[in-house]
Amino acid sequence: MKAFILDQKPKVVYEVRLFTLVEVRIIPSAINHSDLQELIDQLVSQYNGRIVQQNSHTFVISFEGPSKAAHCSIDLIKVMRSKHVQLRIGILIKESAVDEAHFISDETASLIESIFEKTTANQILITQTVRYLLYRAGLNFKQHTSILEKYTGQSHLLFAITDHLEMHHESEVITPFQHQKQDSFLENVLQQIENNLSNESFGVDMLLKEMCMSERQNQRKLKAITNKSPNQLISSVRLHCAKELLIRQEYNIAEIAFKTGFSNPSYFTKSFKKEFGVTPSELLQNQYCNCRKFYIQSEM
Repeated sequence: MKAFILDQKPKVVYEVRLFTLVEVRIIPSAINHSDLQELIDQLVSQYNGRIVQQNSHTFVISFEGPSKAAHCSIDLIKVMRSKHVQLRIGILIKESAVDEAHFISDETASLIESIFEKTTANQILITQTVRYLLYRAGLNFKQHTSILEKYTGQSHLLFAITDHLEMHHESEVITPFQHQKQDSFLENVLQQIENNLSNESFGVDMLLKEMCMSERQNQRKLKAITNKSPNQLISSVRLHCAKELLIRQEYNIAEIAFKTGFSNPSYFTKSFKKEFGVTPSELLQNQYCNCRKFYIQSEM
């Protein structure tokens, strides 16, 4: 008996947590896909992403949050289009093992496959959970279709996303809509943050008071839904609202900082770059260049 017990190897338990996952599939073309590796690596690195699985046609990338995942995906489509390469991209939030060898579970792989069955060339599809967490992210959404998750039987709405320069009349500007029941808590949290957007004193204590929740309860629920602490979520909402104001170009950078609860413009700039990979002034410059290029192309 002792020899039998000593011979048994302990079962490895891998830590599991929420990730924003992006799967990119290259539609077969005459171009050698290995030549695209460097371009993809550069863009993923710029948005602090991490390639966790890949083969000649498919890349699975993890991100800290859905905003970076979405904007990186949009840039990937643009860059590859200039190389006459077409992509299909799906974005979802799922629990995954921290260990890379076991990163994608069978359940997650099945859901990703279901998303790709509905995706066309140069299209980015996201789940409803991702769409809601991209509220105020400066993107446009259009409800696309729904899929059924094989393992749980749960229905998922899918949305196509584009940036503000590719808005069409049928696109949906980012506004609240009817959410699944499990999203109501997050909706209330985000509403409280927006109600106090310009109040630089608004923090976790005031949020807990408004939500009538204990600190432990609030931390646990928010971490499970958003993979962010309450402080991180408050900062992220402020920054996404600031980005939307910058895109509208109705105020200067200092005014936008104050309107979104940042009393120190230099700290605002530092936080903005950490969240989006560019400073507010760089975003405005990029937007100007993109707008100019867009209108020139439209007139050709």
